[in-house]
Amino acid sequence: MSNVTTVHRFDAIEAEVENCNTRSVLFHDPHFKERLFEKIDSLAPQGNFVLSFDVFDTLLLRNQKSELRRFIEIGQRMSAFRKKSGLKNTTPRDLDTLINSLSLSDIDAFLARHLGTKASYRAGKKVAGYGEGSLIEIQCTASKILNGSDRLKDDFIEIELSYEAEGLSVNDALLSYATRHKQNGGKVILVSDMYMHAEHIENLLGRLKIDLELFDLIISSADTKISKSSGKIFEEIEKILNEPSDRFIHIGDSIDGDYIKARKAGWRALHLPISTAEMSERISDHALLSEMLEDKFSIRTDIQAPR
Repeated sequence: MSNVTTVHRFDAIEAEVENCNTRSVLFHDPHFKERLFEKIDSLAPQGNFVLSFDVFDTLLLRNQKSELRRFIEIGQRMSAFRKKSGLKNTTPRDLDTLINSLSLSDIDAFLARHLGTKASYRAGKKVAGYGEGSLIEIQCTASKILNGSDRLKDDFIEIELSYEAEGLSVNDALLSYATRHKQNGGKVILVSDMYMHAEHIENLLGRLKIDLELFDLIISSADTKISKSSGKIFEEIEKILNEPSDRFIHIGDSIDGDYIKARKAGWRALHLPISTAEMSERISDHALLSEMLEDKFSIRTDIQAPR
């Protein structure tokens, strides 16, 4: 059997996003916004179609901290809450400062959350053979490890949502397009492959001052267990909204789940990738922090590098 490589060709909009230094700046630029609107208009079905967005790194843009750093800093806040020290640090910190500030109890909280993540993904509920993590399960396990009961679960979830909101910014261009589309009678939905449940996504949108009335549906694989990456969620959404596949256009940063799987499901799609510069920053952050974590605490985790 021969190996076949599938090549995805970037168009001008995708290439501009991939090659920019900072997406939040690009998406705020009025000239780029105009070109993006024209691109979406050219791809979208005629009439009152369903406009679908991925959430994280699409409608809500992350800063360039690696996932490893985010989880360590969340663990540090969980630890501070247990000690009632009320750690509040919203300013960016360099890696040396972060590592040197970590106590053993901070590391315990980070590892408890990480073990909760592994347990949720491996042992959680499956639908049609597919599964997804759950922030509720993750922090329930972390609370039991650190406190002997699930009493701190809700506090830990609040800590995580507060932390996440600090590192997110709204994609001004996509929000503007969605608002215009809704005003013209169209539907707007959010579809996330994520361990955060729909209620948590709604919480973050509220913290970022986005009107929830804009959305006809917010759906997360944490609730459905089937996802974009599995290819199974698209038909489920069509049933919920009573709309055929040719009435949807989906926009997201994942080439597989947001573009390839969406198109295979009969949806139109636009890929808006994380820029090369931003991805490089996240990869470097992960690599350096992994090395420092091993040097100081002799800890290796299986948290994957950004890709």
